[in-house]
Amino acid sequence: MNNKMDYKVIKASSLEGLVKGVNSELKKGWKCQGGVEILKDNEIMSFDKNSKPSSDVYHQAVVK
Repeated sequence: MNNKMDYKVIKASSLEGLVKGVNSELKKGWKCQGGVEILKDNEIMSFDKNSKPSSDVYHQAVVK
């Protein structure tokens, strides 16, 4: 039995972009894992010191 699970995170700068990216992966057989994460400007700065404050960032994990 193969217990290997592939995992990746879809990242987009807009909710519409996230929907498009996630839908593309769903068509390839991936499944959503958990909920959408939204990092606001100030959270992005603490999460990624190289980020420039510009807009929110949206994430969705997918597994296969």
